[in-house]
Amino acid sequence: MADHYADGTCSWWHLSQPPPELVAAAGERNDIDEAVAARTFGAWRVEDMERAEVPSDTRMLEVIVARLSA
Repeated sequence: MADHYADGTCSWWHLSQPPPELVAAAGERNDIDEAVAARTFGAWRVEDMERAEVPSDTRMLEVIVARLSA
């Protein structure tokens, strides 16, 4: 796994800001899909995107896992 602090990736993370629908989601069920995620990070190249289930403190969450590159 890459070290984003060592390779400098973290230096540009702050340059993009998520749209309000992503910020408002905060672990709640929503209608954010691959299209919204792709628009949100439109200046980045989507290397891979898939749906997955991940554990939270109280339940399994359906999420979109995306690998992006600048």
